[in-house]
Amino acid sequence: MQLEHLHIGNFRKIATAEIHPSPGLNFFFGKNGSGKTSLLEAIYLLHAGKSFRAKNPSELISLNEDTLAVSGVVSNNNSERTEIRVIKRKESSRYTVNDRNISSASQLATALPMLLINSDSFDVINGSSRIRRSIIDRTLFHVEPTYLEFLIKFNKATKQRTHLLRVRASLSELAYWDNEFTSNGLRVHHARLDCVQHLNQKLNERNLHLSYVPGWKQDLGLEEAIVQDRDKDFATGRISSGPHKAEVLIEIDQKPASKFASRGQIKTAVFLIMDAVSAYIVERRGWTPIFLIDDVSAELDADSQSLVLNFIANTRAQAFITALTDRDFKLPKESFPSKIFHVEHGIVQTCQP
Repeated sequence: MQLEHLHIGNFRKIATAEIHPSPGLNFFFGKNGSGKTSLLEAIYLLHAGKSFRAKNPSELISLNEDTLAVSGVVSNNNSERTEIRVIKRKESSRYTVNDRNISSASQLATALPMLLINSDSFDVINGSSRIRRSIIDRTLFHVEPTYLEFLIKFNKATKQRTHLLRVRASLSELAYWDNEFTSNGLRVHHARLDCVQHLNQKLNERNLHLSYVPGWKQDLGLEEAIVQDRDKDFATGRISSGPHKAEVLIEIDQKPASKFASRGQIKTAVFLIMDAVSAYIVERRGWTPIFLIDDVSAELDADSQSLVLNFIANTRAQAFITALTDRDFKLPKESFPSKIFHVEHGIVQTCQP
Protein backbone atom coordinates (compact mmCIF):
# COMPACT_ATOMS: atom_id res chain seq x y z
CA MET A 1 0.00 0.00 0.00
CA GLN A 2 1.38 3.41 -0.92
CA LEU A 3 0.34 7.00 -0.41
CA GLU A 4 1.05 8.60 -3.79
CA HIS A 5 -0.20 12.11 -3.13
CA LEU A 6 -1.03 14.08 0.01
CA HIS A 7 -2.78 17.44 0.36
CA ILE A 8 -3.10 19.20 3.72
CA GLY A 9 -5.07 22.36 4.39
CA ASN A 10 -5.41 24.29 7.66
CA PHE A 11 -3.99 21.52 9.84
CA ARG A 12 -2.38 23.01 12.95
CA LYS A 13 0.37 25.35 11.72
CA ILE A 14 0.36 23.86 8.20
CA ALA A 15 -1.70 26.31 6.14
CA THR A 16 -1.25 24.24 3.01
CA ALA A 17 1.06 21.47 1.84
CA GLU A 18 1.20 19.37 -1.30
CA ILE A 19 3.43 16.30 -1.12
CA HIS A 20 4.29 13.56 -3.60
CA PRO A 21 5.98 11.00 -1.37
CA SER A 22 8.55 8.39 -2.29
CA PRO A 23 7.17 4.84 -2.48
CA GLY A 24 9.90 3.95 0.01
CA LEU A 25 11.32 6.02 2.85
CA ASN A 26 10.16 9.59 3.47
CA PHE A 27 12.14 11.63 5.99
CA PHE A 28 10.89 14.86 7.56
CA PHE A 29 13.35 16.85 9.61
CA GLY A 30 13.08 20.15 11.46
CA LYS A 31 13.32 21.78 14.85
CA ASN A 32 10.88 20.95 17.63
CA GLY A 33 7.60 22.75 16.94
CA SER A 34 8.31 23.07 13.20
CA GLY A 35 5.29 20.96 12.20
CA LYS A 36 6.91 17.66 11.26
CA THR A 37 4.86 15.59 13.73
CA SER A 38 1.76 17.44 12.48
CA LEU A 39 2.51 15.96 9.05
CA LEU A 40 2.36 12.45 10.51
CA GLU A 41 -0.86 13.39 12.32
CA ALA A 42 -2.41 14.51 9.05
CA ILE A 43 -1.43 11.23 7.35
CA TYR A 44 -2.78 9.28 10.34
CA LEU A 45 -6.06 11.19 9.99
CA LEU A 46 -6.61 9.42 6.64
CA HIS A 47 -6.27 6.08 8.45
CA ALA A 48 -8.17 6.70 11.69
CA GLY A 49 -10.20 9.89 11.23
CA LYS A 50 -8.57 11.27 14.36
CA SER A 51 -5.26 12.46 15.73
CA PHE A 52 -2.88 10.31 17.75
CA ARG A 53 -2.09 13.37 19.91
CA ALA A 54 -5.29 15.38 20.39
CA LYS A 55 -8.78 14.28 21.43
CA ASN A 56 -10.50 17.55 20.56
CA PRO A 57 -10.77 18.14 16.78
CA SER A 58 -10.72 21.91 17.35
CA GLU A 59 -7.06 21.59 18.39
CA LEU A 60 -6.21 20.39 14.87
CA ILE A 61 -7.76 23.27 12.93
CA SER A 62 -5.41 26.15 12.18
CA LEU A 63 -5.87 29.32 14.19
CA ASN A 64 -8.61 31.62 12.84
CA GLU A 65 -9.87 28.91 10.46
CA ASP A 66 -13.14 26.94 10.60
CA THR A 67 -12.27 23.84 8.60
CA LEU A 68 -9.35 21.54 7.94
CA ALA A 69 -9.08 19.17 4.99
CA VAL A 70 -6.69 16.31 4.36
CA SER A 71 -6.83 14.15 1.25
CA GLY A 72 -4.66 11.42 -0.16
CA VAL A 73 -4.47 9.15 -3.18
CA VAL A 74 -3.55 5.60 -2.20
CA SER A 75 -2.59 2.69 -4.45
CA ASN A 76 -2.57 -0.97 -3.44
CA ASN A 77 -0.31 -3.75 -4.70
CA ASN A 78 -2.56 -4.16 -7.76
CA SER A 79 -2.08 -0.45 -8.67
CA GLU A 80 -5.75 0.24 -7.88
CA ARG A 81 -6.14 3.84 -6.70
CA THR A 82 -8.36 5.11 -3.91
CA GLU A 83 -8.90 8.72 -2.87
CA ILE A 84 -9.52 9.30 0.83
CA ARG A 85 -10.66 12.66 2.18
CA VAL A 86 -11.21 13.85 5.74
CA ILE A 87 -12.85 17.20 6.47
CA LYS A 88 -13.22 18.41 10.03
CA ARG A 89 -15.03 21.36 11.50
CA LYS A 90 -15.20 22.17 15.18
CA GLU A 91 -18.48 20.32 15.61
CA SER A 92 -18.54 17.82 12.74
CA SER A 93 -16.49 15.53 10.54
CA ARG A 94 -16.92 14.12 7.05
CA TYR A 95 -15.11 11.10 5.62
CA THR A 96 -15.17 10.02 1.98
CA VAL A 97 -13.61 7.18 0.03
CA ASN A 98 -13.69 7.76 -3.74
CA ASP A 99 -16.24 10.56 -3.15
CA ARG A 100 -18.55 8.18 -1.28
CA ASN A 101 -19.47 9.21 2.24
CA ILE A 102 -18.71 6.66 4.92
CA SER A 103 -20.48 6.73 8.26
CA SER A 104 -17.67 5.75 10.60
CA ALA A 105 -14.06 6.87 10.84
CA SER A 106 -13.09 3.33 11.81
CA GLN A 107 -13.92 2.22 8.25
CA LEU A 108 -10.95 4.26 7.02
CA ALA A 109 -8.55 1.72 8.51
CA THR A 110 -9.70 -0.92 6.03
CA ALA A 111 -8.98 1.45 3.12
CA LEU A 112 -5.55 2.52 4.38
CA PRO A 113 -3.69 0.10 6.68
CA MET A 114 -1.14 1.96 8.76
CA LEU A 115 1.14 1.24 11.72
CA LEU A 116 2.18 4.09 14.03
CA ILE A 117 5.32 3.96 16.16
CA ASN A 118 5.92 6.88 18.52
CA SER A 119 6.91 7.41 22.13
CA ASP A 120 3.55 6.02 23.30
CA SER A 121 4.27 2.75 21.46
CA PHE A 122 6.99 1.92 23.93
CA ASP A 123 4.38 1.85 26.72
CA VAL A 124 2.98 -1.35 25.21
CA ILE A 125 4.70 -3.52 27.81
CA ASN A 126 4.46 -1.41 30.95
CA GLY A 127 1.29 0.49 30.07
CA SER A 128 -2.34 -0.51 30.52
CA SER A 129 -3.87 -3.68 29.07
CA ARG A 130 -5.97 -1.48 26.77
CA ILE A 131 -2.82 -0.55 24.82
CA ARG A 132 -1.94 -4.20 24.23
CA ARG A 133 -5.52 -5.13 23.29
CA SER A 134 -5.61 -2.25 20.82
CA ILE A 135 -2.64 -3.73 18.89
CA ILE A 136 -4.61 -6.93 18.36
CA ASP A 137 -7.84 -5.08 17.56
CA ARG A 138 -6.20 -2.79 15.00
CA THR A 139 -4.51 -5.78 13.37
CA LEU A 140 -7.89 -7.47 13.06
CA PHE A 141 -9.44 -4.37 11.47
CA HIS A 142 -7.14 -5.06 8.52
CA VAL A 143 -7.26 -8.84 8.27
CA GLU A 144 -10.87 -9.68 9.23
CA PRO A 145 -13.47 -7.53 7.42
CA THR A 146 -16.27 -8.52 9.85
CA TYR A 147 -14.29 -7.92 13.03
CA LEU A 148 -15.04 -4.20 13.24
CA GLU A 149 -18.78 -4.93 13.12
CA PHE A 150 -18.52 -7.41 16.02
CA LEU A 151 -16.35 -5.08 18.08
CA ILE A 152 -18.72 -2.14 17.59
CA LYS A 153 -21.67 -4.30 18.64
CA PHE A 154 -19.76 -5.61 21.65
CA ASN A 155 -18.77 -2.12 22.76
CA LYS A 156 -22.38 -0.94 22.42
CA ALA A 157 -23.61 -3.91 24.47
CA THR A 158 -20.96 -3.18 27.12
CA LYS A 159 -22.13 0.42 27.38
CA GLN A 160 -25.83 -0.55 27.55
CA ARG A 161 -25.28 -3.31 30.13
CA THR A 162 -23.23 -0.95 32.29
CA HIS A 163 -26.05 1.63 32.21
CA LEU A 164 -28.68 -0.99 33.14
CA LEU A 165 -26.55 -2.27 36.00
CA ARG A 166 -26.15 1.23 37.38
CA VAL A 167 -29.89 1.94 37.32
CA ARG A 168 -30.55 -1.55 38.74
CA ALA A 169 -32.79 -2.62 35.86
CA SER A 170 -34.78 -5.84 36.04
CA LEU A 171 -33.34 -9.13 34.78
CA SER A 172 -35.85 -9.12 31.94
CA GLU A 173 -34.60 -5.69 30.82
CA LEU A 174 -31.02 -6.95 31.05
CA ALA A 175 -31.65 -10.17 29.10
CA TYR A 176 -31.39 -8.72 25.58
CA TRP A 177 -28.09 -6.98 26.30
CA ASP A 178 -26.76 -10.04 28.10
CA ASN A 179 -27.20 -11.95 24.85
CA GLU A 180 -25.66 -9.17 22.73
CA PHE A 181 -22.73 -8.93 25.13
CA THR A 182 -21.98 -12.66 25.16
CA SER A 183 -22.59 -13.43 21.48
CA ASN A 184 -20.50 -10.57 20.14
CA GLY A 185 -18.02 -10.85 22.99
CA LEU A 186 -17.26 -14.44 22.05
CA ARG A 187 -16.72 -13.46 18.42
CA VAL A 188 -14.27 -10.78 19.56
CA HIS A 189 -12.56 -13.26 21.90
CA HIS A 190 -12.07 -16.00 19.29
CA ALA A 191 -10.82 -13.52 16.67
CA ARG A 192 -8.26 -12.08 19.10
CA LEU A 193 -7.11 -15.55 20.13
CA ASP A 194 -6.63 -16.57 16.50
CA CYS A 195 -4.73 -13.33 15.77
CA VAL A 196 -2.33 -13.86 18.68
CA GLN A 197 -1.65 -17.41 17.53
CA HIS A 198 -0.79 -16.18 14.03
CA LEU A 199 1.52 -13.43 15.33
CA ASN A 200 3.32 -15.96 17.53
CA GLN A 201 4.26 -18.02 14.47
CA LYS A 202 6.75 -15.27 13.61
CA LEU A 203 7.46 -13.86 17.08
CA ASN A 204 8.44 -17.20 18.60
CA GLU A 205 11.32 -17.40 16.13
CA ARG A 206 12.67 -14.24 17.77
CA ASN A 207 12.26 -15.31 21.40
CA LEU A 208 9.08 -13.27 21.78
CA HIS A 209 5.73 -14.72 22.82
CA LEU A 210 2.24 -13.27 23.27
CA SER A 211 -0.33 -14.91 25.55
CA TYR A 212 -3.98 -13.92 25.27
CA VAL A 213 -5.78 -14.16 28.62
CA PRO A 214 -9.62 -13.94 28.49
CA GLY A 215 -11.23 -11.40 30.76
CA TRP A 216 -13.10 -14.04 32.75
CA LYS A 217 -12.38 -17.23 34.70
CA GLN A 218 -11.09 -19.79 32.22
CA ASP A 219 -13.03 -22.66 33.77
CA LEU A 220 -16.30 -20.85 32.95
CA GLY A 221 -18.00 -19.86 29.75
CA LEU A 222 -18.62 -16.13 29.23
CA GLU A 223 -22.36 -16.51 29.79
CA GLU A 224 -21.76 -18.41 33.04
CA ALA A 225 -19.25 -15.79 34.18
CA ILE A 226 -21.60 -12.82 33.83
CA VAL A 227 -24.38 -14.71 35.64
CA GLN A 228 -21.97 -15.53 38.46
CA ASP A 229 -20.87 -11.87 38.64
CA ARG A 230 -24.37 -10.40 38.51
CA ASP A 231 -24.79 -9.47 42.19
CA LYS A 232 -21.32 -7.90 42.33
CA ASP A 233 -21.91 -6.04 39.06
CA PHE A 234 -25.23 -4.61 40.30
CA ALA A 235 -23.44 -3.44 43.45
CA THR A 236 -20.52 -1.79 41.60
CA GLY A 237 -22.32 -0.69 38.42
CA ARG A 238 -19.51 -2.26 36.38
CA ILE A 239 -19.09 -5.42 34.29
CA SER A 240 -16.48 -7.58 35.97
CA SER A 241 -15.94 -10.18 33.24
CA GLY A 242 -15.65 -10.03 29.46
CA PRO A 243 -13.30 -9.34 26.54
CA HIS A 244 -13.02 -5.70 27.68
CA LYS A 245 -11.01 -7.10 30.62
CA ALA A 246 -8.75 -9.33 28.51
CA GLU A 247 -4.98 -9.12 28.78
CA VAL A 248 -2.16 -9.73 26.32
CA LEU A 249 0.99 -10.84 28.14
CA ILE A 250 4.38 -10.38 26.49
CA GLU A 251 7.36 -12.61 27.19
CA ILE A 252 10.95 -12.08 26.06
CA ASP A 253 13.27 -15.09 26.33
CA GLN A 254 10.50 -16.90 28.24
CA LYS A 255 10.41 -14.20 30.94
CA PRO A 256 7.64 -11.63 31.60
CA ALA A 257 8.74 -8.52 29.72
CA SER A 258 7.06 -6.19 32.24
CA LYS A 259 9.37 -7.48 34.99
CA PHE A 260 12.65 -8.30 33.28
CA ALA A 261 12.96 -6.42 29.97
CA SER A 262 15.41 -3.54 29.63
CA ARG A 263 14.44 -0.35 27.80
CA GLY A 264 16.45 -1.51 24.82
CA GLN A 265 14.72 -4.89 24.76
CA ILE A 266 11.32 -3.17 24.94
CA LYS A 267 12.14 -0.98 21.94
CA THR A 268 13.29 -3.99 19.94
CA ALA A 269 10.20 -5.96 20.96
CA VAL A 270 7.90 -3.16 19.74
CA PHE A 271 9.43 -3.25 16.26
CA LEU A 272 9.38 -7.05 16.16
CA ILE A 273 5.68 -7.02 17.05
CA MET A 274 4.99 -4.43 14.35
CA ASP A 275 6.98 -6.56 11.91
CA ALA A 276 4.81 -9.58 12.74
CA VAL A 277 1.64 -7.49 12.39
CA SER A 278 2.79 -6.20 9.01
CA ALA A 279 3.58 -9.73 7.78
CA TYR A 280 0.16 -10.98 8.93
CA ILE A 281 -1.63 -8.15 7.08
CA VAL A 282 0.35 -8.94 3.93
CA GLU A 283 -0.45 -12.64 4.27
CA ARG A 284 -4.19 -12.13 4.72
CA ARG A 285 -4.89 -9.06 2.58
CA GLY A 286 -1.98 -8.82 0.16
CA TRP A 287 -1.35 -5.22 1.27
CA THR A 288 1.76 -3.90 2.99
CA PRO A 289 0.78 -1.33 5.63
CA ILE A 290 2.36 2.11 5.74
CA PHE A 291 4.66 2.90 8.68
CA LEU A 292 4.65 6.20 10.58
CA ILE A 293 7.67 6.60 12.89
CA ASP A 294 7.81 9.79 14.94
CA ASP A 295 11.09 11.17 16.30
CA VAL A 296 13.23 8.14 15.50
CA SER A 297 16.41 9.75 16.86
CA ALA A 298 14.91 10.31 20.32
CA GLU A 299 13.98 6.66 20.92
CA LEU A 300 16.66 4.70 19.09
CA ASP A 301 20.44 4.79 18.98
CA ALA A 302 22.29 4.76 15.64
CA ASP A 303 22.57 0.98 15.45
CA SER A 304 18.88 0.49 16.28
CA GLN A 305 17.89 3.11 13.70
CA SER A 306 19.83 1.23 11.02
CA LEU A 307 18.13 -2.02 11.99
CA VAL A 308 14.68 -0.40 11.77
CA LEU A 309 15.29 1.25 8.41
CA ASN A 310 16.73 -1.95 6.95
CA PHE A 311 13.72 -3.85 8.30
CA ILE A 312 11.37 -1.44 6.50
CA ALA A 313 13.44 -1.70 3.33
CA ASN A 314 13.28 -5.48 3.48
CA THR A 315 9.48 -5.41 3.80
CA ARG A 316 9.32 -2.95 0.85
CA ALA A 317 6.96 -0.84 2.97
CA GLN A 318 6.41 2.86 2.54
CA ALA A 319 7.40 4.81 5.65
CA PHE A 320 7.15 8.38 6.94
CA ILE A 321 9.79 9.19 9.54
CA THR A 322 10.56 12.34 11.53
CA ALA A 323 13.75 13.49 13.26
CA LEU A 324 15.43 16.73 14.34
CA THR A 325 18.13 16.81 11.64
CA ASP A 326 18.82 15.07 8.35
CA ARG A 327 21.94 13.59 9.99
CA ASP A 328 19.62 11.35 12.04
CA PHE A 329 18.58 9.40 8.95
CA LYS A 330 20.73 6.35 8.35
CA LEU A 331 19.84 5.13 4.88
CA PRO A 332 19.60 1.34 4.48
CA LYS A 333 22.51 -0.46 2.92
CA GLU A 334 20.50 -1.81 0.01
CA SER A 335 19.13 0.45 -2.68
CA PHE A 336 15.68 1.70 -1.71
CA PRO A 337 13.83 4.83 -2.93
CA SER A 338 13.73 7.73 -0.52
CA LYS A 339 12.96 11.44 -0.22
CA ILE A 340 13.94 14.01 2.38
CA PHE A 341 11.76 16.98 3.32
CA HIS A 342 12.61 19.96 5.49
CA VAL A 343 9.85 21.37 7.69
CA GLU A 344 10.00 24.88 9.14
CA HIS A 345 7.14 27.04 10.48
CA GLY A 346 4.64 24.62 8.93
CA ILE A 347 6.18 24.91 5.44
CA VAL A 348 7.32 21.68 3.79
CA GLN A 349 10.09 21.73 1.20
CA THR A 350 11.62 18.83 -0.71
CA CYS A 351 15.39 18.61 -0.34
CA GLN A 352 17.54 18.00 -3.38
CA PRO A 353 19.29 14.58 -3.38
